[in-house]
Amino acid sequence: METKELYDKITEKTPERWLPYHEERFQCALKAVKQSSEGIGVDVGGGDGRFAIKLNNYKKMINLDISKEALRRAGKDINLALTDVHELPFEKDSVSFIMCSEVIEHVENPEKLLAEIRRILNPDGVLFLTLPNGFGFLGIFRDRLFQRALNPVYTKMKQLPKGSITHINLFSFSRIKELIEKSGFEILDVRNADFACQIPTSLHLNFITKLDIKFAKFLPRKIANAWYFTCRVKK
Repeated sequence: METKELYDKITEKTPERWLPYHEERFQCALKAVKQSSEGIGVDVGGGDGRFAIKLNNYKKMINLDISKEALRRAGKDINLALTDVHELPFEKDSVSFIMCSEVIEHVENPEKLLAEIRRILNPDGVLFLTLPNGFGFLGIFRDRLFQRALNPVYTKMKQLPKGSITHINLFSFSRIKELIEKSGFEILDVRNADFACQIPTSLHLNFITKLDIKFAKFLPRKIANAWYFTCRVKK
């Protein structure tokens, strides 16, 4: 199954819900938007546009994704573009803000993705990048045990073709930090996203999810479930 078809299928099975961790991510993204220069913003791999639509109230946003189904869900409330994130359809230095949330772990070439983001982001622009910890509690269970070691079980439960792995790249904190800096960015801020909020979220225990998010702020980077990076082009 091709990548486009795979993510169309995944999107079809993803509930259209706004959850506590979405709100936390949006608030952090909004702070990053307010640090950016004037100009357009782009959500790279923005899926159904849930973040781009909200951020569009503060900056003109364009939502990019490889999935037609995701863009269909986004509807007419936001400017859309169907594209592979390895080849971004913008001129050099033409974008002032980029959100790339839970995307880099899915792509075949994360170095190329960040190089493309660096190419289109203007010198005073801001990148808001989020990704899961491939070596955290959930990362070990979900990405190493479930998706890889127990792939037949995983694909059957998700109704995906055998061998499907969505998190292609598993990042440690030190690896992603090095990659960001080597790609020409300066890290302005890093935040832990959560510890294991997908567990209470799956049980509809939103109050525990909110506690998990607050608890994560005090954890060492290495054991957080995910991170939020705010970056600027290196001078």
